[in-house]
Order: sequence, then C-alpha cells, then structure tokens
Amino acid sequence: METVTAWWQTPWVALPIFGVAATAGAVFAALTHEDAPPPVGLCPDAGPDGGLVEGVEYAERRSGGAGPDETLPMLVVLHGRGSTGAELADLATAIPIKARIIGPLGAYRSEGGGFRWGDPAGTVDLAEDAGFLYNFLEQIRRCRPTAGKPVLAGYDQGAEVAYLIAADEPVLVSGVVGAAGRPHPDLGPVRAPTVALHGMVDEVVPYAEVQEGWAAMVGAGAPLRLIRMFGVGHSFAGALQIKLWQEASRLLAVADPSREIGTRTPSG
Repeated sequence: METVTAWWQTPWVALPIFGVAATAGAVFAALTHEDAPPPVGLCPDAGPDGGLVEGVEYAERRSGGAGPDETLPMLVVLHGRGSTGAELADLATAIPIKARIIGPLGAYRSEGGGFRWGDPAGTVDLAEDAGFLYNFLEQIRRCRPTAGKPVLAGYDQGAEVAYLIAADEPVLVSGVVGAAGRPHPDLGPVRAPTVALHGMVDEVVPYAEVQEGWAAMVGAGAPLRLIRMFGVGHSFAGALQIKLWQEASRLLAVADPSREIGTRTPSG
C-alpha cells in the first residue's frame, strides 16, 4: 500500500518551489471557456462535494479559498494503489492557486485497503480501466463550472493511467503530470503535454526501467519532460508530492501547457 503524507507534515516544506503563486492572477485571463455547462438535469449526481458522473464516483475539493459556484481551472487527480480520490484531492488543496480539484475513485478494492485501478486478479488491464475515465473527463468539466480543459495528475498506478490518457485521448486534457508511474507496456508516444516525475531510488518502479522508454519518446519529439528526483523513493511524501503539486499548478496557470513543457523536433 502506498504511503501518503501531507506536504506540510514533512521536512521538505521549506523547499522554495511554490513560486507559481505569483501567476495566480493570470489564470482566468489566460484560460478560455470552451463549452457552456449543460442543463442541470444532465448532471443530477454531480455536486460541490462530489458525486457520480458517467458511472465514476468522485470527490470534489477547491483550493485557494474558491467557492463551489466559481468558474475555475480544474485539476483531476488519480490516486495510487491503496488510496482514494478523496484522500488525494484533500492533499491537492495545498496548491497555491484557485482551482477545482476532482478525485475519481478507482473501481476496485485494493488488497491492503483503499482502492486501485485495474482489478487485483489482473483480468482488467489498466489500459482498459483508463477507458472508463474518457467519458468522465469529457463530462465532468461540463457538469461543474470549469475554465478550459482539466490538468490531469497521478501518482503510482494513477500516473500510469494518466500517461495512457496523454497518449490515447490527449484532447481530453490540457496537460498531464505523473509521479512514480510505470509506463504501460502498450503506451504509445504521449501527445498531450506531459511531465513525468521519477525518484532515482524508487524501489517499486526503478528508474532504470523507465529511463530508456522516456528518453526515446523525447528524442522522437513527444511533448514530454522527464524530471529526475535525486534521493527520492516511491513514497508519496516530501519532495515528490511537493513537486507534483508544483508542476500541476504551473500547468493550471498557463493557457497553453505545450509552451510550458516544449516540444522537440525529431532529428533526421
């Protein structure tokens, strides 16, 4: 089961990485409203604290003192094995800008408690499970007052699912941030702007197992930035958690995350 600790309960709290707060005032000027919200009757089970959309249960939180009826940029957070959407959404309220935070719940109970993506028996692959989130991501931003497309962030299994969405359905999100996630064996090149965080001493998903695949993707021109976290393992605490929120906040605060991450032109 994953270890989850709030960033403010760790000795890393003094790291000066929340400079994005200064950009908060530019968020709403930069983001555009792409879709009008649907009639209330189309989202009967979507509420300010959570609910059910497209068969997916979710928790909602807000950061920066935002109110439930404000039109806000949206951060969708995907938890890892043994956690819940509400738990990760609670932690994400630490981001220093106003945002609506949505935490979907994995469909399966984890062996050690909490929930997970993909059933423990392995009969439902994570790629298949990611498919259940496609309609959810399309509808949740219409069911709640949202500016632009969501930013998607995930840890552990949640990162693996997020990477699959970045490759398969990039139009659903404006950007993706993953932490300590193993790229799925069938993962194609990511097409949504993506930041991959990985601990150099990760004992669950060793860095050596992911380095070559990510490097090849960057070399081919994918909009991907790999950030190595030195001295960091797999536990979602301290520097890894803080960096995830920092990068998610950065993407929420810009109109075009592809400019923030950059895209390389393939050589040859």
